[in-house]
Amino acid sequence: MTILFSKMEINKVIHNNLESQLEQYNKLLAFANEKATILSRPSSDQDVNELNALVREEVKVVSVLHELESHRQEVVARTGVEEANNQVEQITETAVSHKLVEDSDLEDLKAITEVKKTIREVAVELKRVNEKNSIALEVSLRIINKIIQSVKDMTAPDEHVYSRVKKPNKPQSLGSLNFTV
Repeated sequence: MTILFSKMEINKVIHNNLESQLEQYNKLLAFANEKATILSRPSSDQDVNELNALVREEVKVVSVLHELESHRQEVVARTGVEEANNQVEQITETAVSHKLVEDSDLEDLKAITEVKKTIREVAVELKRVNEKNSIALEVSLRIINKIIQSVKDMTAPDEHVYSRVKKPNKPQSLGSLNFTV
């Protein structure tokens, strides 16, 4: 049995779906900002636990987003409403002036367009914060690797040479440590 929906009902379904997606993107942005805060303060064992919990929550949110987007694409594919909406968005001025679009449809389209715009803005901000977090993690890992290498070099046993030829691979001394990244 096929259930037919009016264009207005379909627009409402799409609008509600996009609103739900926006809510999930805002959650991801909040998680990214929390991670930035954790990464910027002196670290502790608790921070690792907090980061792990955030990552687990992010996975859940991304899963919900994937389901929401799949549902939206399914509705769009079944109805072709999105294509019609995109065409109407391009010719809104003409459509309004010639009353080709009903006022209720036009309001739905405006609402959908606003939500799409907001989702794009949140996604751009999310990308910026995630890139900043990525850089912070990369710098931290470089510093940790340098420290580990320095400790390794300091704890390497001195090579005892029984000939008059010295080997060139002598470990660095403490005075020559360089922590620049």
